[in-house]
Amino acid sequence: MLVLLRKKKIPGTPMAIATAPLYDDSIDQVMAGQVAAAMVAKVAGKQIVITAGKRVPIVGGLLGAGTDAYSTWLVGRYAQREFLPRRAR
Repeated sequence: MLVLLRKKKIPGTPMAIATAPLYDDSIDQVMAGQVAAAMVAKVAGKQIVITAGKRVPIVGGLLGAGTDAYSTWLVGRYAQREFLPRRAR
């Protein structure tokens, strides 16, 4: 996301875009393209690890568990940074 922000392909952070008062279809298409590309790259990379891991079952299980744990941790860190807590009234 920071790369898109620096290249001025998107007007702000994901939080700013999500809470924007107006809808812009071009931003939606850029974001959808980036998310799709990231998912394809993630799945392709994971498939290589899974294929290699099937050759040695215990190593494959450890690699898969480690990859899943790291990916989940990254998503959690990103969500914590971007989605700020709301104040109680």
